[in-house]
Amino acid sequence: MKREIIFRKLSFFLLFSTILTFTFTSCSTTPERSRGSLSDAMDKAKPEHEGSRRVPDAPREPAYTNPPNRHQPGTPIPAPTPEYPSNSRTDPSSDPPGVVQEPLGIWLGFRGGNSYKMTSQMDSYFDGDIFLGMVLSNHIEVDFFAGLKAAFAVKESDLDGSVKDTLTFLKAGGGIVYTPFPKLPVFCPYVSAGLGGFIMFWDFETPLYADSQTITNDSLGGVQLYAGAGLYLINLQYFRIGLGVSPETFLFGLVTSEGFDNDYFDYVSNLKYSLEAAIFFD
Repeated sequence: MKREIIFRKLSFFLLFSTILTFTFTSCSTTPERSRGSLSDAMDKAKPEHEGSRRVPDAPREPAYTNPPNRHQPGTPIPAPTPEYPSNSRTDPSSDPPGVVQEPLGIWLGFRGGNSYKMTSQMDSYFDGDIFLGMVLSNHIEVDFFAGLKAAFAVKESDLDGSVKDTLTFLKAGGGIVYTPFPKLPVFCPYVSAGLGGFIMFWDFETPLYADSQTITNDSLGGVQLYAGAGLYLINLQYFRIGLGVSPETFLFGLVTSEGFDNDYFDYVSNLKYSLEAAIFFD
């Protein structure tokens, strides 16, 4: 029974984190205008560019999708979802009282640090998250996080000539933490893995022009993947402090919010190192 409850909670977590990821990345919606390639825009944003700074401006052709819930001729109608009786083992309400209704333990904390070697064109100032950790068992915890990464263009790189100030990543998602020896009060190891969504914002070094509009900034969404390991230096019942490292990859989307087709940013990988502190609520 206990294993079934943990499996059910993990399934809910995976579904919820996937929905959270796609909801967050959908904030960077496909624009209505098509303005050519992002690499062309980055080139025209450089101060030394001698030609016109105008970019194309045309309606973007929407991708065709079937209307939801519309039955296509010649295809079978799906069978309705069965409803289980209240005494079925599939119905969560059939679990014994005091099992599913038990309150979950919650870790609330902050994780902050930096990232080593993003790309030859981009590096990091700071990387931090606020997280909420739900304890499912002595060994398993699921984290939901929201945070910010501040990056900058490496001097004399191609990106440095096209953008100014800071490139800001807003991110949110979820992960699973496994602790093999949860009762160790010091130097307690753990491993983790997860995914999330992000949106990267930046300012062009020089404004661009599309018809009557002036474009000074842009943004691009995507998906974040990570796996990591660490040590809880102090691991008490209601308080913990830990150190962690995690390889991360940021996969960028296809179109920016201003309508440029992304042929400039592919993916960014780095090694994040961080210090975390959290308190426990039961």
